[in-house]
Order: sequence, then C-alpha cells, then structure tokens
Amino acid sequence: MELTPLCWILCQSHLASLIVNPNRTQFFEYDKISLSCEFQGNSTGWRLGRKTTKFSDCGTSGWGLRNGSSCKINVVPSDSGVYWCDSGSGVLSNTVNITVHGKNGHVILESPTDPVTEGQSVTLSCRHSTNPYNLKADFYKDGYFIRTEPTGEMTIPVVNKSDEGFYKCNNSIGESLEQTITVTDLTPPASLIIRPNTSQFFEYDPVYLSCEVKGSSAGWRLRRYTVNRRLSDCGSGWGKLEGSSCNINLALSDSGRYWCESWSGEHSNAAKITVHDGPVILVSPALPVTEGHSVTMRCRYKTTPSDLTADFYKDGSLIRTEPTGEMTIPVVTKSDEGLYKCSMSKEISPESLMTVADLTHLASLMVRPDRSQFFKDESVSLSCEVQGSSAGWILRRYTVNNRFSDCGTIWGKLEGSACNITVIPSDTGLYWCQFGSREHSNAVKIKVHGGPVILESPALPVTEGHSVTLRCRYQTPPSELTADFYKDRSLIRTESTGDMAIPVFNKSDEGLYSCRHSELGESPKSWMTVTATSPEMSISVPRLLCSLLVVSSYLMVTVVLLVKYSKSRRKT
Repeated sequence: MELTPLCWILCQSHLASLIVNPNRTQFFEYDKISLSCEFQGNSTGWRLGRKTTKFSDCGTSGWGLRNGSSCKINVVPSDSGVYWCDSGSGVLSNTVNITVHGKNGHVILESPTDPVTEGQSVTLSCRHSTNPYNLKADFYKDGYFIRTEPTGEMTIPVVNKSDEGFYKCNNSIGESLEQTITVTDLTPPASLIIRPNTSQFFEYDPVYLSCEVKGSSAGWRLRRYTVNRRLSDCGSGWGKLEGSSCNINLALSDSGRYWCESWSGEHSNAAKITVHDGPVILVSPALPVTEGHSVTMRCRYKTTPSDLTADFYKDGSLIRTEPTGEMTIPVVTKSDEGLYKCSMSKEISPESLMTVADLTHLASLMVRPDRSQFFKDESVSLSCEVQGSSAGWILRRYTVNNRFSDCGTIWGKLEGSACNITVIPSDTGLYWCQFGSREHSNAVKIKVHGGPVILESPALPVTEGHSVTLRCRYQTPPSELTADFYKDRSLIRTESTGDMAIPVFNKSDEGLYSCRHSELGESPKSWMTVTATSPEMSISVPRLLCSLLVVSSYLMVTVVLLVKYSKSRRKT
C-alpha cells in the first residue's frame, strides 16, 4: 500500500497542447484572444508562459486574466511574442508565435496556428481593420505570387507536405506579415503513383496515374482540382479510366492537383502537375524523395538544342551549372527541400517544389563542435552513433569538387568510429555515416570559409521547444561586435553582442540563416531544421517506473503467498 502514492505521482507526467481561440496567429490591436492548455490528465501545476521582451506567466507582470489553465487577453502590440504551456518541471507544450498589429497595421492573414493534417482542406483569409469596398486579395507563398482571389479568401482543397511554407496576402489597403503553415504527415490508406515521376510536362505528353491501396481498391477514384477551379473525377471529361488507374494525354487545362479519394472521404497524398506550353521544363520528382536517397533533375527542351548546358536554381538562387543538362544530388537531406527551376538557351522552366520524406536512421552523425560553418585550420570531430554494433559503418563525404571518399583515405584521421579533421576550404561538402549500399545516417553540410565572418549555428536539428543561440564569429574580433542577423535573406534582428538567442525554437524558425558585420561583411548561409519532440519519450520513463513498481508489488505479494502455502503443506 505504501507504493501507491509514489506510483500515483510518477504516473501523472502529462503533456499539454496550447490552444488559441480564434485559431490564428495574427491579430489587430484590442482583439480578444483566449489561450488554454489541454492536458492528458490533471492540469495541476501547469501554467501559461510567454516570451515578449522578457519571460513571464499569465496573470503576472500586468498581462492576461488567468482562470485555471486558461488565459484571456485583449491584445496590444507589446503582446507580440511566443506563447506556451509549462509544467514547471521543464515539460513544455507546443509553442505559438503571436503577432499583434498596431493601428497602422491594416491587413492580417487569417491562417491556422496548429499544423494542418495532410489531406484536409484549409482556407486563408485576408482580413482588414476596416472593410474596403474591394475585397480582392493577392496571396503569396515563400515570397512568390500564387493566386488572386476576388473574395479575399484562398482555399487549398487537399493539403499536402508541399503546401508547407510562409504565406502572406495583400489588398488595396496594404500587406500582411508572413505566416508559417505547417503540415502534419499522415500515413494515408492509399498512395498516388505518377509515371513518369515528374511534376512538369509538355502539352500532349502522356501520363499514367494510379492508386495503390492498402487492401481492396474498390470504391476509390482519381480526383483533381485544376487551374480553372474545377473539382472532377477521372473519366468525367478527362482521362481514360481503367480500374483504379487513369491515363491522360495532357493539355494545358490539365494543370492542377491530383489525388486518390474513397467514397467515404479518405485521401491519398496529393501531387501537383504543371503542363507547360514553353520550350523548357524541369524533370524533377512529383512525389517526395526519401532522405538519404539520390535524385537527378534534368532540364528538358522540347526540341534537343546543340548546347545542353543548363543552369539550376533553388529558391531563386543559382546553385549549379551543368554541361549535360542534368544535376544530381547524391544524398538528399531535409535542407534540399525547396523550389527548383532550370534555364537552357536563355529559356526558363516553371518552378517545382521538391519535398523530402524523413527517414528513421539506424545511425546518427555527430559533429563536434555542433556547427556547420568553420574557418580554415579549425579542428572538427565527426562520429557515428549506431543502434547496436558500429562494425561495418564508414564515414563518407561528397565535396564541392564532386568527389565521393571515405575518412582515412585522402582526408581525416580515423580513430574507431570517429574521424578528426583539420579543415580547409576543399573539405566543404556533405558528410554522413554509411553501412553497405543502403543504410545511411542523417547527412550534414559543412562549410569551410576563407572569409573573415562565419555564423555559428547548430549543424544538427534542434529539438522543438529548446533554446538556441546563433553567434556571428570573426577570425579577427573587431572592436564593434554589433551584427545583423538574417533569415531567408530578410533582416530579423540587430544584436550589439553579436549573439542572437531564440528562446523557444519551433517549426516557424526553420530556415536559412546568415549574419553580417558592417565592416567585415557577411557570413555564408546555413540551414537550421527543427525536430519534433516525441510525446511518448516524454512520459515513457515515469510510466515505466510506475509499471515496474506495480509489477514489483504484485510479485512480492505472490512470493509471500507461495511461501505461506509451502509452509502450510509441510505442516500437513
């Protein structure tokens, strides 16, 4: 009986979700917001916290009206910041970044705070502090114009991973701030297959679409939503239906989003197909590429030119020129996700989004110190942390001179499963652990810079909810340390110390970072990714201890009863 209170305490390690009502992240001054913590169990001990100019809890420091685990606010611009639920013992909920516009901020984008589940629909609304006569609004994703809507609302009928990104809108009044939309992966009961697996086609190209269903394919249909905003099924004016497959000879009006759907409303993944009437398209995967695999993109011309040389771009920046018209990424990582296009003979293809599917790795590449940028002649230690025996695992790299090689051959000093390097610029490249031809660890990009400024930022993904500090580092420290910090090429902050802290790192902080000193110049850019926290891991230890204590008590009782039974038999 004495074990019960301890077991009760250990079993009460619950997680929470921060709920924002109304469900959006941008607000006007004096809007009313209700924040609440939804718990798996008892809410005792949890509180609502935020980071604006400082850390504080609801009901303290003059903000919010607290009622249990809920908090009500009439917001003003100084309430802009990051909000979360806190257990008081270090366990955090998800975080939400809330922005409040002052009187001069006339336009906001209404979009969900929570991740949207893949396959669902989502509507974005361009909202204004005064209602203009003209509601028409333009919508942008990752800085690129995507659509004009006369109603001021834009609907994505079937959300997939490629819809993740930064959205904003503008109308006759002004422009909203950018807002991140994140998409939660869903293991669908069916998969859309595209042959050939590419997202761009010329007019009259044939394409074959099919549904791979777990179980019977009866009741599944191939659907699409095209550029003329029409929702329809294969066989109803487009495509030749054969079972759960659909064959199309493409026309320009076939550009749109395609997916499989059951009569009960279940969805497969969705894929975007673009039919182009220009002379050049980019042949790149329409479906997500698995992390660790290789991918080849090809600049395809309608009529083969005499010169095949092509330039390849990612997110608007030139990344490579290839004389063959083909570009290979030998080991795909999450940082390769983005918008790609190519140009050939002064003609430019449309853009296509390449998405990367996460892979659960048997090994992890560790980088010490944990950063992705280094000066020449600095020491770096790489090692493989393997689940089980590390025998057979090797440290590999692919460098800027397009060479594959292993540690201990022409670079690095191999010591067990670790590799020590004194880096030089030619060591810039992609590093990973490998076993045989199929098993890979995560891959990390390392840049060795010959200039005077680098950005110290984590090479490995940051766990959601943790804090991270970026540092502008100099080969020769200047007298003035003030540095500007950029994310996705936009200035986000100026810091007099040369350090920038992100107190609670979340999905919206993922991106391309750099720093700049007014006299010494700019650092290279580095990608920072976020890893979601695992609820199961957060509660597994207490639950395990609880289970062990309960089982132990039963075992003790059983042993006592067996001993008593044995003694009673001896007496008889």
